Amino acid sequence: MNRTDSTESDTVLAELIAKYHAIEAHQIAEVYAFRSQFDKGFEWLDRAYAQHDSGLIATKAESLHSDPR
Repeated sequence: MNRTDSTESDTVLAELIAKYHAIEAHQIAEVYAFRSQFDKGFEWLDRAYAQHDSGLIATKAESLHSDPR
């Protein structure tokens, strides 16, 4: 990913968080997992759990499966 793509990705992620942090935390976690930002991914999975986010059932953050958390 080049610098322009990274900046654009950061901007889109910030927009996703601003709009959906209270109702779609599981999807934000998936984005962080895809970006290999595992600590942030787990942070958002914890938020999803605390919010009783029904989307946790369908979460496919496969890159997090090898992490014992």
